Amino acid sequence: ATIHHSINGNFALRQGPWKLEMCPGSGGWSHPRDKEASVMNFPPVQLYNLNEDVSEKKNVWDQHAELVKKMENKLKKYILGGRSTPGTPQEYVKTKNWPGLEWMKEPMKDDR
Repeated sequence: ATIHHSINGNFALRQGPWKLEMCPGSGGWSHPRDKEASVMNFPPVQLYNLNEDVSEKKNVWDQHAELVKKMENKLKKYILGGRSTPGTPQEYVKTKNWPGLEWMKEPMKDDR
């Protein structure tokens, strides 16, 4: 899997044809930005099958709840472990107030 990180701190995970974006908006300079998307009642995450929708026009997150959870857990594991490769967990930056990680439900430890 490949981790993406947007200009305003939002994370995404690409695995095979799937891309999971952990934000309701564009994640960058284009509209709608996250605050706009939230006001417009957009879902909190986006899931796209890039083989079928390379332009990311059709968010199918609500049709693949199990896949969303699986990819979300993988991204969380990578962040908490400081790596996406096998091996000893690595140091990572303190994440308590890191914008873009609000989706992580459990508090993060800053003492690793």
